[in-house]
Amino acid sequence: MSEEEKKGKVPVIYLLPIVLLAISVRIIYWLQAVDEAWFIAPGMDPAFYSTWAADILTGKGGSYLPFPRAPLYPYILAFIQGIFGSVWLVPRLLNLVADVVTVTIIFKFTQKITLNRKIAAFSAGLFAISGAGVYFSGEILMTSLSTAAAAGLIYCLTLCWKKPAISWAIGSGALLAVLSLFRPNALILLPFTTAVIFAGAIRTFPGTKKYLITPIAHFLTVLILLSPVIISNWSVSHRIIPVSSQGGVNFYIGNASGATGWSSELPGIGANWDDSDAIRLAENDAGKSLTSIEVSNRFWQMSWREIKSQPAEWMRLFLKKCLMLFNVREAGNNRPLSLPKATSPMMNILFLISIGSLLPFAVVGIVSNLKDGSVRIILLFIALLGASLLLFFINARYRMPLFPAIAVLAGLGIKQLWEESVKKRIRVRTLLLLTGSAVLSLPGWIGSDFGNPAQAYFIEGNALLRTGDHRKALEKFHRTLDENPLYPELHLNIGVALLATGDTLSAEKEFQQELRINPGCAKAENNSGVIDEMRGQFKRAHQHYQRAFELNRYLDDAWINLGRISMIIGDNYMLEGDFTTAKGHYQEAFELLRDDPHPFYKLALVYIAKGDFGSARRYLDKALEQDPSYKPALDLLKNLP
Repeated sequence: MSEEEKKGKVPVIYLLPIVLLAISVRIIYWLQAVDEAWFIAPGMDPAFYSTWAADILTGKGGSYLPFPRAPLYPYILAFIQGIFGSVWLVPRLLNLVADVVTVTIIFKFTQKITLNRKIAAFSAGLFAISGAGVYFSGEILMTSLSTAAAAGLIYCLTLCWKKPAISWAIGSGALLAVLSLFRPNALILLPFTTAVIFAGAIRTFPGTKKYLITPIAHFLTVLILLSPVIISNWSVSHRIIPVSSQGGVNFYIGNASGATGWSSELPGIGANWDDSDAIRLAENDAGKSLTSIEVSNRFWQMSWREIKSQPAEWMRLFLKKCLMLFNVREAGNNRPLSLPKATSPMMNILFLISIGSLLPFAVVGIVSNLKDGSVRIILLFIALLGASLLLFFINARYRMPLFPAIAVLAGLGIKQLWEESVKKRIRVRTLLLLTGSAVLSLPGWIGSDFGNPAQAYFIEGNALLRTGDHRKALEKFHRTLDENPLYPELHLNIGVALLATGDTLSAEKEFQQELRINPGCAKAENNSGVIDEMRGQFKRAHQHYQRAFELNRYLDDAWINLGRISMIIGDNYMLEGDFTTAKGHYQEAFELLRDDPHPFYKLALVYIAKGDFGSARRYLDKALEQDPSYKPALDLLKNLP
């Protein structure tokens, strides 16, 4: 062993090949995937974050209060969009930088506890070419960033435990806050991290009050960095919400009857749900309108009600999630992992390197080094963060922050195996640990390959729709139809693609088919209204928009279209001289389009036609309240007697 290794230091040259390997495999994957619509067009969550970022840039960020999801990533995206525009490359380059940071931390951390640069390089290399690590570098999500934050947190934490210093205490606090702003479930670690730093300080500064400095600094750093989010949430909800308000719906997804334990499908809705669907489901259960906080609370109540009604079924689901946490296979979330595997042949091999495949070596490393304080800290970190995931649901995206810690432990296990093999005497205990943990991570225990061909084709079709290639989208949707003719919103999206090609008759049939399969599909009703409006059948369009609004009053297209068609019908009645009926439609329009001055202006015209200039003036004033520069109202107001 060299003197550098004994000191836990190695020249950068030993790390450089691993960093280059990490960069190379990611760029190769991107180049192979760049022609795929699903890679360029954002998926459900990336689209949500991109829209949120765009709204931040246009001054509409306040409409997301209280924050429905962790807010740090959309603000990072807003910063990127503000400088570079809405391009797909820059967020992925940021992911690449985060992965390089993670590789570096794993290398340095493993080197410190094994004092072996070859083992450190091997552990870092495992992350560098792990399938999930490579895949998520290409997704416009915070997964790579949160993984780097988790790696930095556990590294800083062990350093602060060994040698308490204010810099490590503040650094670990900052990283915990950042991780929580990516993944709110990480806040479960705060008592643990504070206790670890406190224990290290007591050991280092016995009999003095210095031991209070580092844990207090750590705790206050977390609190200070989270305070803008807490205050922002309080300003709207008047409740203490540390990060986000979506915990309830995620708990329901992971625990309700029909939950898979890994899929983000909303029971009763499917995989293609959005916030309006979640609100509708909660309000239907409550029988009344709910605020965003009340929606989350309602989902908690619904979840516990279902758990209590079927405790045995829930326990089976929970045990399944425990096995899934360390399973060899990766479970996709919004996009099936069959997409990158089909696009890039090397991904079929890289996905074999996962948390589950590292588990046997990590278990050997834990048991062989359990007296090491750093190992115990890493183990507790994995246990607590893993427990926070088990409350919800398990898939590759959410368990990735565990990877760096498990890779470090795997390095210890590999070192132990190497030392025993050199002595030509591998212990029975080591073999039992390897075998037992390998069996634990086997795919067969959970009875699912996480494959969903219908979903894969459907997602490809959606991506092609967003890129404007409607004919290829139809091909993918028909492949979905072959796999699962009852797939939620399939006929809806076939209709959207047909409508884009100008085939309104076939599109209408698809929307009606979606309504036969799913009578509660507000989007299908809304799109049926669009077709009737295109044909000039405004009253029929109004009926469809009205039904869509009744089915889901949070569907933006439904209430905007209903308000707009009411204006059109009102104009027609005005031309016929039926001012009373016109007035009714204009009133419906202003109740829906509250920020639009047009309905108030139209109502003013109705009252002018009736000779009621006082009422006309009041409505013109209301129009100008919505838009002080609205010229038709200003001009009309000047000419009123």
